[in-house]
Amino acid sequence: MERSPSWIYRENYQNVSEYNEEDMEEYIRDVMTGYLHGGVIYDRTQIARWSRLWKLIQDGECEACSDLVIDPLGEHSDNQFDQKVKKFLMDRSILKVHLPNGGFNMVKYGDATDVKDIIQLVVGRLAAGERYFAKCYALKLVHIITRKSYWLHNNLSMYQVRQKYESSHPPEEWRYELRVRFLPKSFQELFQRDKVTFFYLYDQIRNDYMRDIAETIDQEVAIRLGCIEMRRFFKDMPQVAIDKKSNFEYLEKEVGLKRFLPRSVIDSTKSKTLRKLIQLHFKQYAQFAEHECVYKFFDTLKTVCKFEQERFRCALGSSGWSISMELVIGPDVGISYLTEKASS
Repeated sequence: MERSPSWIYRENYQNVSEYNEEDMEEYIRDVMTGYLHGGVIYDRTQIARWSRLWKLIQDGECEACSDLVIDPLGEHSDNQFDQKVKKFLMDRSILKVHLPNGGFNMVKYGDATDVKDIIQLVVGRLAAGERYFAKCYALKLVHIITRKSYWLHNNLSMYQVRQKYESSHPPEEWRYELRVRFLPKSFQELFQRDKVTFFYLYDQIRNDYMRDIAETIDQEVAIRLGCIEMRRFFKDMPQVAIDKKSNFEYLEKEVGLKRFLPRSVIDSTKSKTLRKLIQLHFKQYAQFAEHECVYKFFDTLKTVCKFEQERFRCALGSSGWSISMELVIGPDVGISYLTEKASS
């Protein structure tokens, strides 16, 4: 059964808040002067419908979309329905948004869908209820070969994203990631107000640690971080369970130590020695609750990595002279800069 344009509008327009202003202004202007669809002059009701469509597209008033019938021709055949708006509504694609726990979300979008709407949709799918820190999330575009990445501005449309970024490489080389970019000063407050975002951030930071720096840090720190994650992962396990040989063999063979420890530690340490080290460190965290493990992981990781900060290389000065510096952004330092001799 063929669906009417008004049905298409209600179904596909929920995440649209921007459109090419010049095209739509020209479109409304043509409607007002009666030059569309063979020069038919519309009555005031028809003109008002198109004017309202433009307002919705421009202002993003999506709540009112279901009430709007966008076909001003009423009973005219579908082939007379304006092709520009029809393409605007029907040109939809599927975006794969990756999550730090290895999962992903599939999002249907159109050229005019903006980044903010995609973030809101995926964050809303993480769990039921409102997210107190929902505005701390951002969408990151990563080129998987060079690892070059871009933070996408909330107001960019997907058409603009493709034109500005994706056009430089094939689509399959890009990866969209939903990340917590803006951190509160207190992780305790984050846990109390928004547990979903708290554990989402933990997955994100631990995943970054295992991928980027785990192979380069001191072995003892790596084992401590691995034991903290073991305790969090097996949060319901009795504290002495890991002392049993059968339980440790299950951990080693069924779950895999590579989930908790970098490959360099596993390969460079004898199995018996590694087992003793894990049992020794695990006892320190055996009484911890799940959220306490996260606090301890963050505190330990801070000793080797400033994961709560973003850093950007830049230069201060003119073409004749410049001073190289690093711009540092984080909840503790605000917006600061770091030079070779001092920071401010």
